[in-house]
Amino acid sequence: MATFYRDDGAPTAYNGHQRQTCTERPDAHGRPRRCARAPMGRRRLPTRARTPMPSTTRSTFFTYPTKFGPVTIAADGTAVTAVSFGEQNLPGDRQPTALTTEAANQIMAYLAGQRSAFTVPMRPEGSAFQQEVWKAAANIPYGHTTTARALAETLGRPGSFRSVGAALRACPTPLLVPTHRIVTATGKPTDDINAALLKLEQQPLTR
Repeated sequence: MATFYRDDGAPTAYNGHQRQTCTERPDAHGRPRRCARAPMGRRRLPTRARTPMPSTTRSTFFTYPTKFGPVTIAADGTAVTAVSFGEQNLPGDRQPTALTTEAANQIMAYLAGQRSAFTVPMRPEGSAFQQEVWKAAANIPYGHTTTARALAETLGRPGSFRSVGAALRACPTPLLVPTHRIVTATGKPTDDINAALLKLEQQPLTR
């Protein structure tokens, strides 16, 4: 049993679980006197803090007409989660929100040649590798193109160009993430919509 001293010099015996306090001074030989065990009293167990339940945000989607045909946009209340050409039936409630409408307005301004980038918040779901690819694709400048192989080299994964191409095709927010700027090894667009978007970006922006 170890012995400690309080600030007033009285020894306190510690048995590893509770302290015993002596009110008497050491004896003539400097040895601590035998201490009576101090009452423990009732200890209150620490209460576990309640963890608030995570708030759930309702997903919505809505289809907007554009000069390139209908575009369906989905959002979760804080960010756009999906963009798809054509009228789609996506998870959630079919109704417009301020967020989906803002995204639609920015897309329509882009398709009208009036803007080159998007500022609406987006959160496409995907693996860590897919997120890395989409982030790299988002850095391709307006009016420029590259290939999946070149993008893989930019990521430091020169042998993963096929996986890069698959990640681009799986992107749930094309257009906001400019996957259309990835062309084939011969420089051709991957489909008709991407060809139309690239042709649009060759024209000067209007205000």
